[in-house]
Amino acid sequence: MSILCPSMYDPVRSALVCLVGRQWAALPTVLTGFAALALMHELMLYHIGRKEAAWAIARFFLLHGVAVAAKVTAKKALRGTRWQRLLAKVSRVLMAGFVVVMGFWLFPPPLLQRDVVAKAGRETITVVEFVKGLWNILRFISRKLASGP
Repeated sequence: MSILCPSMYDPVRSALVCLVGRQWAALPTVLTGFAALALMHELMLYHIGRKEAAWAIARFFLLHGVAVAAKVTAKKALRGTRWQRLLAKVSRVLMAGFVVVMGFWLFPPPLLQRDVVAKAGRETITVVEFVKGLWNILRFISRKLASGP
């Protein structure tokens, strides 16, 4: 996430300040950042499963971006009012609930369609077998060295 700020957020926000002003430039910038996250995650998911994109992961990030933009808008609109503190407390709970609900709704289907659990299991077994073979080679070498010439 720290790579997005200097590589995407700052340049996009700087470009948009001229168009919409400093106060509101963050909104389209946040949406742009979440759109980039959506595309990156869809690309990673494609490389895992080599199947056509279902765009469920992208929907998660795009909906999350809209929710964050709405939160920023509400925060700016209520700044300096008595509702500001209530918004801060309520928005934390709402955002956490939003992420959990959307995560359980949109993340599992593409992962299950691409047999990610089975692939992870096979890769884990492969790594364990590699380490066992490496261990056997190291034991053989240490025995040869210990027995002498």
